[in-house]
Amino acid sequence: MLKLEVPKNSQQWVKKNIVKELITQKKENVKNKYTNLQFHYDIGGLNPFISAIIQITDDNITFNNTRRNNILDPDFDSVGIDHNANGKKMCMYLLFGKKVI
Repeated sequence: MLKLEVPKNSQQWVKKNIVKELITQKKENVKNKYTNLQFHYDIGGLNPFISAIIQITDDNITFNNTRRNNILDPDFDSVGIDHNANGKKMCMYLLFGKKVI
């Protein structure tokens, strides 16, 4: 499965070393199933649907259009989505890939 699980502890959601390790492990686990994995996350309100739409329409300079590009890239045929909330905020991880044929 392509989904990358968001940690339960909200303090770990965007810690670079934790996210990097999660991505590294996932790449190893799916290396024979998916190629060209791309990742991004979003932290926002508790509504994941609104958050997903905002990523397309408001791809701010911090992400240098990578969120929009990943979502709309025709080469990706798979996406794994996971989210977690702490009662005030929600974090969503998106992992994009292309199935190995």
